[in-house]
Amino acid sequence: MKVVIYVMILSMLLSSALAGASFFL
Repeated sequence: MKVVIYVMILSMLLSSALAGASFFL
């Protein structure tokens, strides 16, 4: 079950990074 939590956190970080990149672009 820890893998699921890790993937959820990773996807959240990835989506926030994409949002920040689109904001700066």
